Amino acid sequence: MVENTAAAPRRRIQQGIILVVIVALAVVIRLNFVESPGYVFDLRSFAGWMRVIQTNGVLSFYEPQYRIDAEDRTYPPLSTISFGVLANVYGEVGNARMETQRPAFVSLLKVFPIAAEIILIVAVYVWLNPHPVIQRRISLALALYPALIVISGWWGQVDAMYTLFLVTALISLNKDRPLWAWASFAVALLLKQPAVFFAPLILVITFRRYGWRKTIQGIAVCAVLCFVAFAPFMLTSGVQNALSPYLQAGGTFPFFTNNAYNTWYILGSFVKEGAQVVFRDPELMDAQVWFAGLSYQAVGLLAFAAYTLFLMAIMWKQAEQRREFVWAAALFFGFFMLPTEVHERYLYPAAIFILIAVAQDRRLWWAALGVGITFTYNIMAVLNEGMMRDLMLAPARVGVTCALINLALFLILNSAVIFPPTNPTLRTKA
Repeated sequence: MVENTAAAPRRRIQQGIILVVIVALAVVIRLNFVESPGYVFDLRSFAGWMRVIQTNGVLSFYEPQYRIDAEDRTYPPLSTISFGVLANVYGEVGNARMETQRPAFVSLLKVFPIAAEIILIVAVYVWLNPHPVIQRRISLALALYPALIVISGWWGQVDAMYTLFLVTALISLNKDRPLWAWASFAVALLLKQPAVFFAPLILVITFRRYGWRKTIQGIAVCAVLCFVAFAPFMLTSGVQNALSPYLQAGGTFPFFTNNAYNTWYILGSFVKEGAQVVFRDPELMDAQVWFAGLSYQAVGLLAFAAYTLFLMAIMWKQAEQRREFVWAAALFFGFFMLPTEVHERYLYPAAIFILIAVAQDRRLWWAALGVGITFTYNIMAVLNEGMMRDLMLAPARVGVTCALINLALFLILNSAVIFPPTNPTLRTKA
């Protein structure tokens, strides 16, 4: 007993040192990319939004006259406020094209996404504290994950911000803190729209584990937080304008797939008779009627709805098992694979969830590795197709193969969802 007591402080110090090393690696690698505008078009949109906020005030941001063009789709309030904070830190934001050529401005845009990714790594590391081997492997993998580094450190997109709060929601559910889970879910909803697809999971698990009272309380917590965030925008710009990030989220790029190597990319290749599926191909618009009077878009939505119901039934049956990240990975992988109009970055939360899910089902190691490869390739094929072509990996050569691998990985993940392991890695909450 004395030996164990004496060993405990040493173990905590060791874990702390390992965490510092992992975080340092994650930060240093991402900092190598921050001055470079990986995907300048998104960064120009962000610069334009910051200029609107500076000129007209953050609460007027959602008024339609301030939209740059018909494709300008805004983010929810907390992301908008974060751009306002960055604008105040930077000073006067000028022409978007000029600003995105300035390393200081480009670097500033990436502060919140990188910070969110680092906090995510720390949160997972702390949660997995009782399981040191898997703790180190998963945390290190998150720190060195190429697609994550590129999206937050080079591209400058904000996917890490809402995914962080979905991860904390899952950890809260795992640790029997449902109200904290609903609060985290609310923050995720207020950061970016794809977070809404987390609703079936948190609803089913809260009701099955904690009953209808906790479920109603959780919904109330989420609703209050969302109302408090939206209310100032509603009072200034009207309800419809304030809710435009959700009411007008779809239809911007109405095609089978928007560079996502998913089921619709495979189908698009058949429609194109083997020719490369490219972004904004008018032949692949999803409003076209396919069969039984249904458009491609409608078929995709119905497929995702049916899949979501299937997962809800599985979660209902398995609710007492600690498989939160496995279910979340399946849900968001389904969102990537089944509807039309999906972008390549929409795999971001699923890629993180399936890696963390290894802590709850060791069988998913190879699936997580496979997703890491296909996701990284998909991102790089969009950001630097020329480099992929030089490496003999142009999308015209391997795009369909990548999509087929994603389909196989999706099926493997669902097999793990349907058939839990006989000896789960984490039998109880971590």
